[in-house]
Amino acid sequence: MNLNDITLDIELVDPAALKEHEQIYQQRRQQLVEQIKTSGCVDYPILIDNQHNVILDGHHRAAALISLKVKWAPVIRVDYFNPEIISVKPRPNCPIEPLTKQAVLEMGLSNQVFPPKSTKHILHIPESRVDYPLDELLR
Repeated sequence: MNLNDITLDIELVDPAALKEHEQIYQQRRQQLVEQIKTSGCVDYPILIDNQHNVILDGHHRAAALISLKVKWAPVIRVDYFNPEIISVKPRPNCPIEPLTKQAVLEMGLSNQVFPPKSTKHILHIPESRVDYPLDELLR
């Protein structure tokens, strides 16, 4: 597989359909709310798995968008189990060892979440800014 041939398409989804796998810091959520309101746009899409809508990167952005009562959230869906596209590693406060992609998905599909910033997802494909207008996400 040539990673240069893979494109990351932006899709708009209902933010209520997104599933968290880790908690957020409320202060960071509020900072993003203010940043989005000031700039009038969302700078980066939320990264989710292509099967279950589990958030892989962008928990704070998703929470900020929900606080702003948007109807749509910009996302990129990825094949989570393709190691050439994305990998995951535990951060120091990760409560499980070894951390697996399956464990992340199971947490996202459960009624529980990991502590904030306990997982780190590394996208092996270049991701670009989207600067998606807030007013379009509110419609």
